[in-house]
Amino acid sequence: MDFFTTLFGVDIGITQCRYDCSNRLMELKKKLKGQNPNEDSQIAEHFKHIFQSQIKGDSNILEAVSYSIGEIVDNTIRHSLSPINGFICAQTYRNKRKLEICIADCGIGIPKSLKSSNNIDPSERDCLVYDHEYILYALRKGISSKYGKGHTGEGLFFSSEFIKENYGRMKIISGKGLCLIKNGNDVLQMDIDCWTGTIVALEFQLDNEVNVKNIFDREFPMDSTEDFDWI
Repeated sequence: MDFFTTLFGVDIGITQCRYDCSNRLMELKKKLKGQNPNEDSQIAEHFKHIFQSQIKGDSNILEAVSYSIGEIVDNTIRHSLSPINGFICAQTYRNKRKLEICIADCGIGIPKSLKSSNNIDPSERDCLVYDHEYILYALRKGISSKYGKGHTGEGLFFSSEFIKENYGRMKIISGKGLCLIKNGNDVLQMDIDCWTGTIVALEFQLDNEVNVKNIFDREFPMDSTEDFDWI
């Protein structure tokens, strides 16, 4: 996997016999700003391909996973201002019938990003004091610190809706705040020691259906078909 070379630039000088791992894992590599923007969606599709080969589950779960990864990776690479870009890892548990994904960066974090975007309702600005309150605010529909076509930038909102329907878990850590969604609509908020950046951890239950199209239909009935085709 060229772990030390990719991460630290160190050649350990060992000749390795390389195997085809395309159906098992994604090798570690650097993702640099300024590269092909389509690479973000390619990363999501690669993960989706791996999951399809590793597990048997509802196909809509894979669509939900692909969308969530693509949106959050885009946030990490292009909008977090992270000096190290970011890291993504995932693991399937076939016996426990679950899939876990974690994406982390060392950027400015959700609270600072929202404050600088002027995308907070003036009537609620004074009510947001703690970082976990900003994280919860970022999970609302229509809240984004970036601008683009359609519903670009609402990845956290849709990811949280997928998790709720799936009865999975979604944990977001940013700044000094933590938000945890579990058991459908249960939301836990708390203060933590500071993490400079953002961590998003997703846990999908493989045997619980996620109807991606229905969620888009429900939230944006007039143009949901166009958005769904984009996934």
